[in-house]
Parts: sequence; structure tokens; C-alpha cells
Amino acid sequence: MGDIEKEKTNDLEPGDTANENKDESMNIFIQQDKMKVFCRFHKPVGEGQLLTYDQIMRELKVAGVVFGIQDDEIKDFLNDRQYEVDYIIAIGRAMELGKNGSIELRFDTNSNLTPEVDESGNVDYKNLNLVNQVKKGDILAVKIPHSVGADGQDVLGHVVPAVPGKAANFVYGKNVYVSEDGLNLISNVDGHVTYKSDKIAVSEVLEIKEDVDLSTGNIKFNGQVLVHGSVKSGFNIQCKGDVIVEGSVEDAVIVSGGDVIVKRGVQGGGKGVITAKKNLIAKFIENATVIAGGDVKSESVLYSQVTCNGNLHILGKKGMLTGGRMQVLGSIDAVSVGSNMGTATRIELGIDQQTKKEYDTVRRQIRELTNSLDSMKMIVESFTQKIKAKVPLAEDKVNYFKQTLQKFKFQQKMLEEAKDKEQKLMESLRRGTDSYLAVTAETYPGVIIVIKDVTYNVEAVEHHIRFVKTDEGIKKVPL
Repeated sequence: MGDIEKEKTNDLEPGDTANENKDESMNIFIQQDKMKVFCRFHKPVGEGQLLTYDQIMRELKVAGVVFGIQDDEIKDFLNDRQYEVDYIIAIGRAMELGKNGSIELRFDTNSNLTPEVDESGNVDYKNLNLVNQVKKGDILAVKIPHSVGADGQDVLGHVVPAVPGKAANFVYGKNVYVSEDGLNLISNVDGHVTYKSDKIAVSEVLEIKEDVDLSTGNIKFNGQVLVHGSVKSGFNIQCKGDVIVEGSVEDAVIVSGGDVIVKRGVQGGGKGVITAKKNLIAKFIENATVIAGGDVKSESVLYSQVTCNGNLHILGKKGMLTGGRMQVLGSIDAVSVGSNMGTATRIELGIDQQTKKEYDTVRRQIRELTNSLDSMKMIVESFTQKIKAKVPLAEDKVNYFKQTLQKFKFQQKMLEEAKDKEQKLMESLRRGTDSYLAVTAETYPGVIIVIKDVTYNVEAVEHHIRFVKTDEGIKKVPL
């Protein structure tokens, strides 16, 4: 067997011969790894003695076998006494290998773009779930600790040391950190989680290598979006940070919590809408709706609706502002406004659009309350006359009158409050402003200029003029 062998052979008494009596005997074979012991028993000769349980145990002890002895195997032999057969008399306890640690990801690593399917089974190829968005504090991965395993013991009683598993370690890049207990990998920012070469990182900038189109679907992201191509017709981008488009924007929708920069301009096709919480900069803006919390800067604005709470700067040699409606809280600087074709161009300056919106809402509320009160007034007066005349009224009529009267008084109070609010909003809208329209070249007929509550219609071509509001109205000041 190539194993360590211990053999017990009964000695012969003096005067005996080998052919007379020979006791039952056993050979002990210990495996080289000392994890198993085999015994082979030999038949007695003549009147040779049989082995007893105690004798077998003693022989094992002499051979050094002290662990994992299989009593059942010994008893099987003693009951059945099969010779020249190997019995497994002892079995060691194998050591347990430790399990390797692992990293369990808490985000989807599947880069396949999967379109959304609605309840009706329609497939939306514009929403492809491209971005693995995470928020600050999100757990990105969990470390499953390795185990040390368990020691074993061989048949000679020696400890067989366990082999511990290998520890797993986080491989990570920027904007992530490991928790104090070392078991969690956590995002330190809002952004897009990436997983490349087993490295986990979070980027605050989502880069789109080419266009935003069917290959990417719509983009919704917590950080900044950088598009190396263009934003194609019918697609949209929503993000909390800046949007930078190195190409152009077609009739798409962009909503940004920061600045929007379009390096090759906006061709909105009458449907495109760009909303920037801060500033908007574009080479040109044509047939689009633009809303900015700060300034808007462009080389030309054509047939568009622009609303901004800062200033509108029409830069460049041509600096054209033609057609559409500009609602600017600050001022406008341009080279030319309108066109020699008399294109209708409306300029509204110094008006806080949010205040204006509240003012319009209050005025609408006043109209509705007034109409409602006029309708109820007739009912209230009719019932009042009947009560004064002591005309008998059914109980349900009396209840109806009480409810109407209560509603009438409530709406009267609402109307008073609405009129008070209207007055305050009006005063705010009429308050003085430094807003102006400065045109270094021509301002053409067809242009309507509104500064606060004063309107001026351009009826002839004006050259090099700054339009400002004074107590006498809108004044033209030469540049």
C-alpha cells in the first residue's frame, strides 16, 4: 500500500510448530496522510486464540492510533470475522478549508441598454436606463468576510491546521469611501457609479461620448452631464448639475439644476425647451423656448421665447435679436433688434416673471370670486326678503339658505384678501428699475418695448439707442 505498516503476529510457544497452532492476527496500515487506518485480519491456525476487542484496541494504541477509532467496524469484524479483507478501523477529522471573502455589488453592472415597457406592453426606446444613479450615502458594495475554516485531527491525534480563506478587498476610485467597520463601500457624492476592471467609482459627471439619441435614450442624472455630440430631436436631459453639449440641441428638452452650455447652438424647431436654474450660453438660439434663472448669452436669438432673471447678452458681430418674446428681469444688450421686414419682436424688461405669474393668478382668482359672489348675492337677497316678510320656509330651504350665506361670507373675505394681495403685487411690479435695452446698431419697426408698466412701439428705424424708463415714460438715450 505504500503506507506505514504495523503488524501483530502471535508468538509460538517453545515446542510448537508452525503447522500446529497460530493465534488470530492483524496487520495495521496507517495511510501516509494519517487520516485513515486499515486493518487486515488473518485466520488462526489450529487451536490458535481469537482476538478480543481489548486486544485490538491495545494493538491500535501500540501503533499510535488514538483518534477516530471506528467501534462499529471492530464489532463488525468480531461478529463476522472476515479475513484478508481491509477494515477501515480509524478515520481522522479532515480540516475545513476557509471560504474566500467576496464583494457583493449593490448596483446593476449590466451595461446592456434595456428599453422600458409600460403596462400596455409598449416599448419606449427613449428610456434605456443607461445611468446607474446613486446618492450620497448609498451603499455601493458589501464585503463578505472570509472564514478561517476549522482545524482537523489525524488518527495519531495530531492537529491538522485549517487553511483560511483569502480576504476580499475593495478596489475603488474617486468619490467613495470604506465604512469604519470595513464592510461597506459608500458613495460620497450624488452621481453615476462605474465599475471597470473591478474598480468601483462614482463620477459627478456623466459623459455621453457621442449623441443623445436612440443609442443612449433619455438622460436623467443627479450630477453634471457632458455630451460630446448633439442632443437629437425628441430626446431629453434632466440633471441636477450643469449640462454641456459640445454639439447642437435640436427640438429636445433640457432641464438643468446648474448652467446649460450649447457650443453649436439650439435649433428648437418650435418645440425645443431648455431650462437652466443658473445661466444659459449658446452659440445661437432659434425657434426655441429658453428659461434661465441667471443670464442668457448668445450670438443671435431668432423667433424664440426667452425668460431670464438676469440679463440677456446678444454677443458677436451680428448680435441679432429677431422675432419672439423676451421676458428679462435685467437688461438686454444687442447689435440689432427686429428686422427690416417688420418682424414682431416683443421685449419685456424689469418684470419679475414669478411676481407677474402670481399677479395674474390673483387677478384670475378675483374674477372667479366676483362671479361666484354675484350668483350667490341674488339667492341671499331673495331669502332675506322672504325671512323679513315672514314667509314660511321648509326646513331644507332654511338649511340651504344658511349654507349659502356661510359660503357667501367666506368668499367675501377671500375676495378682500385677494384684492389686498393684488395691490401689493402691483406695487412690486411698478417699482423702479434700472433695466434697459441697448442696441448698438438698428432697432426696427415691429419691436415693442415694455419696461415695467410702460410700453413703447418702435415705428421707425432707431440707431445706436439705449431705451430706459423714466417718470415720463420710455426715453431714448444715444449710445
